[in-house]
Amino acid sequence: MARFCWNETCSLGERKVPARAYWGISTLFAAENFPLSGRTIGSMRSQLWGFGAIKATAARTNEKLGLLESARSTAIRAASLEVMDGLLDEHFVVDRIQGGAGTSTNLNVNEIVANRGLELVGETKGDYAAPHPAA
Repeated sequence: MARFCWNETCSLGERKVPARAYWGISTLFAAENFPLSGRTIGSMRSQLWGFGAIKATAARTNEKLGLLESARSTAIRAASLEVMDGLLDEHFVVDRIQGGAGTSTNLNVNEIVANRGLELVGETKGDYAAPHPAA
């Protein structure tokens, strides 16, 4: 039986997230509800590199504008670089066709970056006081 490290709640309910996962409840619901092609965005290396680059740049820009404190920016950028380097590909579990408006894909990226960033600064995955994936 899988160990669980945290519960998450959203407008659709509460779910347990596996201990080894970097994604959260939004990704979990998307993966369960939209298994369209059987191929995930984790297989799209160049797109994942782009997601990481965008998140790292956004964090740096918001830090320079005074909208994001330096410690949070550093954690987000470090996690984003790991996305760019392909170290977290297995955690991108949303179906690649699901895209739609991109909400599930973007939340999958945000949850991974947030949870890995939290872990890099010694915090607990799923403790979204900062950084929060939907912020």
